[in-house]
Amino acid sequence: MKKNLLLASAMLLCGIFPFAGGIAGTPVPAFPGGFRQGPSGFPLPGNAGEPVPAVPSSGTTDTVFMEIGWMLFEEALQENAARVQAGLPAKKVYVDVYTQWCGWCKKLDATTFAHPEIIAYMNSVFLPVKLDAERADTVRVNQQVFVNPGSASGRRGTHQIAVALLNGKMSYPSCTFLDEQGKAITVVPGYMDAGTFEALLHFIGEDAYKSMTWESFQDWFKERARVR
Repeated sequence: MKKNLLLASAMLLCGIFPFAGGIAGTPVPAFPGGFRQGPSGFPLPGNAGEPVPAVPSSGTTDTVFMEIGWMLFEEALQENAARVQAGLPAKKVYVDVYTQWCGWCKKLDATTFAHPEIIAYMNSVFLPVKLDAERADTVRVNQQVFVNPGSASGRRGTHQIAVALLNGKMSYPSCTFLDEQGKAITVVPGYMDAGTFEALLHFIGEDAYKSMTWESFQDWFKERARVR
């Protein structure tokens, strides 16, 4: 059973990282084809020069506590490999790439990611990943090794896994969507409010991106929400 699970994991990971090398000091390889810049039309505050909003303090509530079931990137890959081995369909992977010092990342956590409908849909349809772009540990995916070149000297650097997932377009927060086979769908930079982000999750989660433009889907989603 363990041998079969490892084989399923290797097959799935090859769909994401079908390359070798990547040891510290060598260029970070890009993901295979499929990367497209995020849909146009997103409001993207949090760019250089814009003020970072204060994050509201959390308080106690009487509601049932809910949160997104965040996992490590490696855990998401293992989870999908286990699902395939068990005869279950793999899930799309959502990766939130952040840093500890990013104010807009904290704002995203405190507002958009706390929205009940977003929590429910994210946990149901995606494997949600939190990835610190400056993590200092080594990540091994199949035969590929990813490191943070700055960590050895005590400097704050960018981890190679974050560079690969964002296709080298480093801004925070940013997110990457991977399909069920581990192929990159799109990279979307910037903070999004709950309404925009919920529409984006459905746009990717329902495979509407394969047949509709983002602008058309937004109009359709708003109309669907209005009549519900």
